[in-house]
Amino acid sequence: MSPTQSLWIVFFSFFSIQCSAAQDPCLQGHFMELDNLLKRSPTYTQDSTPLCDRYITEGWYRARDHVMSTSAPLLGKCGTLYPVWLKDPIPGAGEKQTLTACQIGFNENCASSYNIEVKNCTSFLVYNLKALSSCNAAYCFEHDNDCVNTSVENAQVSFHNVTWTTVVAGILKQYDPYVNLICSFTPVDDDTLLYHINWYVDNSTLIKSQTVDRTSSQNVILSAKDIHNAGKKIGIWILCTVGVKKPEIELPCSSTSSNLFFAGIEILNPTLTIERQGQATLKVRPTIPFAAESIEMNGIQSNSSLSIQLSFRGKDTEQKCKASGGFTDCEIKIPSYKYNERQKYEDPVNWRKDYTMEIFNSDEEDYYLADHHLVLQLKTNRPNGNGAKIFNEAEFSDVNVNVIESQEGWKGKRCSSYIDPHMTTFDGKIYECQAAGCFPGKTYILYRNDDHLQEVQVRHTSCWKYPRCVCAVAARSGQDVFTINFCDQNRLDSGDTEDLLSMSQTVYDNLTPLSTYFTKLCTCDDGNTHCSYKKYRECKTDVRGKEYHCILHSSSRKKRDLEYFSTVQHSEPQSDTVTKREARRKRQVISVSEAQDTCYKAFQQSSLYETCLQVVPNFSNESVLNCISDLSMTGEENLTQTHLNIALSQCQAYIVLNSTLEKEQPTLSEIMINLCPNNCSNKGLCSGGNCTCDYGYGGSDCSFDVLAPPTITRISDGGVCDKTEEPCDDITLYGEYFLENMGTTCYLTRKEMTETNITASEESYTVDLEERTLFEGYCRLEYSQTNTWSTTFQFKISNDGTQFSEIYSVYVYQSQCQIFNNDTGSVYFTLQDGYCYINGSCVQRGGLKNNDSCFQCDPDKDIYDWTQDCTTNGTTTASLISTGSSISNKPNGNRRKNTKQDPELSEDAIGLISAMVIITIAIISLTGYLVKAKCMKREEDRVSTLKNQETYDEVDPYLDCDIGARQENVQVNNIFPSMNADYRHSRPPTATSMSIDKPTNDLRSIYDRDHIDKMFNVVSVTDL
Repeated sequence: MSPTQSLWIVFFSFFSIQCSAAQDPCLQGHFMELDNLLKRSPTYTQDSTPLCDRYITEGWYRARDHVMSTSAPLLGKCGTLYPVWLKDPIPGAGEKQTLTACQIGFNENCASSYNIEVKNCTSFLVYNLKALSSCNAAYCFEHDNDCVNTSVENAQVSFHNVTWTTVVAGILKQYDPYVNLICSFTPVDDDTLLYHINWYVDNSTLIKSQTVDRTSSQNVILSAKDIHNAGKKIGIWILCTVGVKKPEIELPCSSTSSNLFFAGIEILNPTLTIERQGQATLKVRPTIPFAAESIEMNGIQSNSSLSIQLSFRGKDTEQKCKASGGFTDCEIKIPSYKYNERQKYEDPVNWRKDYTMEIFNSDEEDYYLADHHLVLQLKTNRPNGNGAKIFNEAEFSDVNVNVIESQEGWKGKRCSSYIDPHMTTFDGKIYECQAAGCFPGKTYILYRNDDHLQEVQVRHTSCWKYPRCVCAVAARSGQDVFTINFCDQNRLDSGDTEDLLSMSQTVYDNLTPLSTYFTKLCTCDDGNTHCSYKKYRECKTDVRGKEYHCILHSSSRKKRDLEYFSTVQHSEPQSDTVTKREARRKRQVISVSEAQDTCYKAFQQSSLYETCLQVVPNFSNESVLNCISDLSMTGEENLTQTHLNIALSQCQAYIVLNSTLEKEQPTLSEIMINLCPNNCSNKGLCSGGNCTCDYGYGGSDCSFDVLAPPTITRISDGGVCDKTEEPCDDITLYGEYFLENMGTTCYLTRKEMTETNITASEESYTVDLEERTLFEGYCRLEYSQTNTWSTTFQFKISNDGTQFSEIYSVYVYQSQCQIFNNDTGSVYFTLQDGYCYINGSCVQRGGLKNNDSCFQCDPDKDIYDWTQDCTTNGTTTASLISTGSSISNKPNGNRRKNTKQDPELSEDAIGLISAMVIITIAIISLTGYLVKAKCMKREEDRVSTLKNQETYDEVDPYLDCDIGARQENVQVNNIFPSMNADYRHSRPPTATSMSIDKPTNDLRSIYDRDHIDKMFNVVSVTDL
């Protein structure tokens, strides 16, 4: 080894050590600080803003003074619904380990698990946290020091008082008021403990923290100045959290949250209904008092009021909405009290009042209103004073105004499609869409509103032979499209660019977004607020008021799963071993008269249905007629209850839309509005129109058995997966319903199959089912380390380990060289002609092993291993090739031999060999040095001896050391007598370059005769 190589080895070793140190997560700057530690406590109950770590930035985190909980918390604790805790003990000091973190479920402490790295940095721990698979799930942490095992009670946020600052400037006095909120709670009995309070605004923003003792708990104040400094105004939601801690502890182990408090001015009726040429009253009420600056001059005080005015957001909107009179003519005034009246703020009766604004409609009745919806937008003015800055130009959420006709003709207008399907148009026409009208796979437009960018599309499938049932629906609002697809077959290739069920991104991109949707605005005319269409037609905007957004969780669907909707499934016949299908019950024949008796009897037994027929306008017996039609066509008597439920739902909808009827029939309205679907299926309690289901049941009507496994209707690609086309790392299941956090488990058995369809090995394992949507999930497929001919997976799923689905099979192969065969349910694979199958890979005829021409695929000789053939131009190579295994000669007829994999050296073996090579080189170098030194010593002795002799004819006893000294006696050109000049250089041997040399033991070609005689002690005749 040269010195240069040694230096490189040392450099790279040093560089590796430096890189390892640089990646140490314990070093400052290599980890992030975990937030919301108080809410992550096992004692903190989920509040109105639950934690969600589904979108956490993955990486190393430190939780200051906290450690991840190592005992299972309760469901709904740690500030979330599904806490995640550490199942394994933490590693020792300086160690890093991969541990199991468990997510709490409804029925178990480890409904799902995650592998996370944890390193003990001696003084603290760091965690390599991953994004969780669902929202309302978060990591659970607790304090690692002594905790106070108690909590406060009755935590709440409320208005406290108004404080004033005074500034005197000559004859002027300025009194500036600040509104204060208080976080009140009931302290614990121990006076030595402290209370840590956090103030949160708009669900998550922390704007202030305080620590107080028992005697100063009344000073837990959030002032208007704090709110303004945080960049907030009125119209916000505020909460406080209170934790109990010891004085020496920085943060408490747990905390108690208050309810949300709305700080601002409430709109009491955010939706108004006005008859044409009618009016309505908008009501607002402050939750905190308005207090403005007071100016005193010569003993007289004055102040200003808060004005809530019409707002026109958007460029040039105000000019389009300009009417006669100013916008300030239409306003709500909220007064404030002067400094000398400040005591009035102490009684909420003086400021917590209802303030109103009258809204008018002036549309005439002699034309049709194309749109019945308007929006009233409001904001405040700019009152005086620093304390009143939180009231400056505060925008309100939009007030929706619906104008209704005073005529009766519009009432009861609807369009619908349900069951198989029975359709009704807006003008009341009823028609059917069965075998002679609705084609399976085609997409139909059920409803479209171009003005509001709304649309509903449906698809149908065959059910009960002749009828058609809706199997897919797509609802659109702008560019937002929601789809539900139960269709068993794929869409026909219609090429329609408006097909919302095509799952085409191009179709969705071409939709008009809601950002271009303009809303008609109310305006001010002669001091009155008017919500009318005919006046100021261009008074509209696309800017919305303040909204609180909900989060729609993105799907983890993989790209290949989307292909199901746009490609044709495998056409191979599927047996019961591939996909088990439930046999359809034999159709029961029901005559029309029998169907009439069944349906009329069921509907007449419902007193609510009979009442709806008598009282509710426009409600008809349409559902009874549809029930008769369905029963006579399908023979399915269980459809009777479905039609009755639909009829009651229609009656409920008519009552909700008819405010007059609600006033005229209050008893019926209350019963119908609070009616629970299907009477909760007798598996729950009905209250206020909602079902509280018994244990084990869920759904809006408690008909869903949540403990039963999901119903699987099909699996992706019919249970056949081609590794040539995709990784085959999971199998997708379609059915109903794949619910989150139900602890659904996949029970799989993996069978490694030989080429003769014999099971070589078998292993069972379990994995968590991953939910993509309500109707789709997947199980991960795990493979062994050995290379086999094909792999068969058999699996079933369960929610509780006692109730299982049917068993399904998945066959994994490579279509590049394997042929799929299904012989009456027996699935096997055969090799294509012209291919070898070597070490789990397909190799075409002539393919080389690692570009080595001596080993190639020759199906005529061996289809399961490399064939050695180093023949070129008919001459066999005489060189040796190391393969790591012995090479045996086989007759040409042998098509197979036992596969031997090239042995792979482990890292330890490589290191040992490297060390041996280095030691060997060192020994050789040292030996050469010693031999050379010895030879030089002997040469010196020889020269010294020769100086004392008269002749030099005696044979040198150290001839082996005298090569350099006697080169003049060597005839180099005669060493290789058979080689010309071209062959006197080092080169690899070939079949044409190899030759047989003559024996080289004839030393006469190298040394002269006298020298040879001296070497062998031959005495000449003349010497005798």
